[in-house]
Amino acid sequence: MTLEARDSIHRGELEYSRPMRRKCKMKMLHIWTVMGMLLAATVLVIRQREAAQHPSSGAGSLPAGRTGQASPRPEEQGDVDSASGKPTSACRDAVRSCVRQRLREPLSWRDARLIKFLKEMIEPPPRKPSRLRPRQPPWQDRPSFNTSEVLLRTLFQGQKSGVFVEVGAQDGLWLSNTWWLEATQGWRGLLVEADPINYGQLRASPRASSTLPVCVSVDPYASSQQLVRTRAPSNFTRSLLKAQQGRSQLVKYASPSDLLAGEIWNTTCYPLLSVLKAAGYTQIDLLTFDLSGGGMEMTTGFLALNKALGYPFHVKLLLYQDNQLEQFFDIDEVKNTYTNLGYHTMKITGSHYFLYHQSINIVFV
Repeated sequence: MTLEARDSIHRGELEYSRPMRRKCKMKMLHIWTVMGMLLAATVLVIRQREAAQHPSSGAGSLPAGRTGQASPRPEEQGDVDSASGKPTSACRDAVRSCVRQRLREPLSWRDARLIKFLKEMIEPPPRKPSRLRPRQPPWQDRPSFNTSEVLLRTLFQGQKSGVFVEVGAQDGLWLSNTWWLEATQGWRGLLVEADPINYGQLRASPRASSTLPVCVSVDPYASSQQLVRTRAPSNFTRSLLKAQQGRSQLVKYASPSDLLAGEIWNTTCYPLLSVLKAAGYTQIDLLTFDLSGGGMEMTTGFLALNKALGYPFHVKLLLYQDNQLEQFFDIDEVKNTYTNLGYHTMKITGSHYFLYHQSINIVFV
C-alpha cells in the first residue's frame, strides 16, 4: 500500500471517529459541572461535622487539647525563631508531616492548619537581575504567546496595580502572560509552579511577585497525585527545551508516550481555593491556567465550586490553555456552560481561551 493510500485511510478513520469523540467529551463537560456542585456539598458536610465535633472552638480555630488548657505559645514550644520571628525548620517539617498524615482524612479547603501551612510555603519575590525585557521578549513572535499577549496589553494598558495569580508559571519568564503586567504596569500577584526544576529557575528570575512551589487542584481538599515530566533529548534547541519543560503535567492527563518517556513523581495537590485564601486574594483581576492538560476541567471546576460556595472569590478575567478543547468539544456548548457560571468566552487561538465576568463590558474591535 502506498503512503498516500495509508494517509487517505487514516483521514477517513479520523473523520468517522471525531463525532463520536466529541459526543463523549460533551458528556464529560456536563459531568465536570455537576462534580463542582458535588464538591461544594462535600465542603458543607465537612464544615458541619467539624462544628459538631468542636462546638466550643472559634471559627477556623484548632480543636482544644484534652486537658482543656490553653496551648503554650509558639515561642515557648520552640516553634518560632526568637531572632527572626519566623517558624523554625523543625516546625515547618512537623506541619508538613501533619498535613501528609491528615490526607487520610482530607482537610477542608478552609481549614486553619492548611491555610497556615500554605502561608509558610509562599516565598518572597526573587527579583534577580536579568537582561531580558518584558516589552519585547525573544519569544514574542510565537503565535501562542503573541495573540494572547496583545489582547492583555490592549485591555490593561491603562490599568495600574492589578492583582494576578498564574498557575503553571514555569520559570516565570517563558511565554508568561503576567510578566509585562508586573514589570510595566506595577501589578503584583502569586506565581504557582509544581515542578521542582522549573521552580528553581523561577526563583532565579527577575519576577517581583511571590512564588509558591505546589500543585493545585479544584478539589475542596488536599490529595495525593502523580506528576510526569517529559524528558528532553540532548539535541533539543533552547526553544524546544523550554517547551518541553512546560509539559510537566498530572499523570491522569498525560498521553501514553509521555508516560513512557517521562519521569513520574508523587506530590500533594492543594485546593486552589486554599491557595487564594492563604495569599489573601479575594479580588483577582487576572487568573491564568497555563497547563499542559486539564485546563478546561480546572477552569470549569473552579468556577462551579466558587459559585456553589457563594462566590468567596471574585475573578474578573481568566485566561486558560487547553490543547484538546478545539478537537473534542463544541465551542458553543462550552460558551453556554461558562455563561451559566457567569462568564463570557472568547477563543484567542486554537488552544487559548479568554473569559471575562458578565459584570465587565468589553468591546472587541
